[in-house]
Amino acid sequence: MNKKIETLLARAHDVLQMIELGKLDPSGVDMLDIHEFSLELGEAFKDSYTDYIYGDGYNTDRLLTAYRDIRRALPIGENGKRWQSWKAYQACN
Repeated sequence: MNKKIETLLARAHDVLQMIELGKLDPSGVDMLDIHEFSLELGEAFKDSYTDYIYGDGYNTDRLLTAYRDIRRALPIGENGKRWQSWKAYQACN
């Protein structure tokens, strides 16, 4: 198992718990940090997906799920999209 992936997934779990407990504010002061972490998850997903032949689909799926969950914690703007959605899209593709 890739240690980097496991570390990212553990951080994602911790971030989601902190949001749920109110220790992080995804629509306030912590928004940028959460967004930057989502970019990191997106890039890890892209790398895992690209190297799927050499890796395993299980970790790729877990990274995508963590990425989605973190992104969904961010607020939706007036345009109906998540905050900084284009940058997030680019991180994954």
